[in-house]
Amino acid sequence: MKILTPELVSSYLQWRALEEEYDADFLEKCAERFDGARESFLNNAEAHRLRARNIRASLEIPRGAN
Repeated sequence: MKILTPELVSSYLQWRALEEEYDADFLEKCAERFDGARESFLNNAEAHRLRARNIRASLEIPRGAN
């Protein structure tokens, strides 16, 4: 039986935050590519940017609480 220690939980949460940062960076890159395309893709670019901002905002809440 595994016992969750505070260190283990903290390590997992840090790993998840890092993964979320990578996701936000990826979405920003997608948005940049859509910006470079035709106007029909501008909505896609804005949707990717909004998702990236939401990810980063959700990461700031736990960081600010420490």
